[in-house]
Order: sequence, then C-alpha cells, then structure tokens
Amino acid sequence: YQHFGTRDELVKASIASVGEYLSSIVFSGIEVDDEGQWIGNSERPVVEVVSRLVNFAVDNPALCRIWLFEVLSSANPSQDPFFRQFKASTKELTKTKSSKPGIDVEVLSVLMLWPLWVEAHADSKRDRQEMARRMRHEVVRLFLHGVLENEEFPQLQDMLNKNLI
Repeated sequence: YQHFGTRDELVKASIASVGEYLSSIVFSGIEVDDEGQWIGNSERPVVEVVSRLVNFAVDNPALCRIWLFEVLSSANPSQDPFFRQFKASTKELTKTKSSKPGIDVEVLSVLMLWPLWVEAHADSKRDRQEMARRMRHEVVRLFLHGVLENEEFPQLQDMLNKNLI
C-alpha cells in the first residue's frame, strides 16, 4: 500500500509494465515506423515476431495468462502498448499486396495471442519446447495460408516444409 492504494491499481500498473516489456522483447530489432508498423515486405519479421511471442509465453505462462486476461477483458485493449503495436503491425501486414482480402484484424490479433495453452498441456521443459515449436509452426502457417498471399513468400513456405520454424 506504499505505492498503490488498491489491488486494482497494482494489477493495472503490472499489466502496463508487462505490455511494455513484451512489446520491447517481441519487436526488438524489427524495423518499424513511428506508428509501430513493420517496414518492408520480408518474411523475417513474421517469423521473428511469432517466435518471440511464443517463446515469451512459454517462458512466462502465468504472467502471460494474467496479462492476456486483463488486456482482453478491458474496455479498450488497444491501451496496452504491446497489443496496440501487435494489432497495428498485423493491420499493416493485411493492407499489403501480399495479403489476402477480408481479414478481421482485431480477431486475428486476438487469435495470435493464444499460445498460453502451452502451460495447461506441458509438464516438462522438453514438453514446453515442443509445444512452442508446434505453436510457432502453426501460427506462421496460418499467416502464410490465411493472411498472406503465399506466392509472395516462397522462402517461408520452404521453411515450413522443412520444419525449420
């Protein structure tokens, strides 16, 4: 109670801190413009962002579960720095000529944030690593076959075929 008057204030401050931290980890080194949107049309950001997000969720399942619940149950999830940047990046990706038409960006953004199921299904570090590999592979596959025009990303399809993701 020295720093926060109520439990809710502590939770809100913690959630904001996790959102900022998650944003810095997931988007670190990825070229983005002033509005948090990816620069260029490379498969590299897709694989790196997905991998970093899944790895963070696997390494911090309890923290992610709390963060995700609080953000998605809030009146305005876009107040969270990570969700705002993730949604903006996804939206920009769906506007490119490499993207398929008719994508609901908000729903897609929420779906891509569900690697938390790992905690409920993995009992060991090895199990978590395998679940993370499966999640990365499936999320990239969904992007490639549900969001992006896969003809624009032959290297990404090759990586999927060779199980390199």
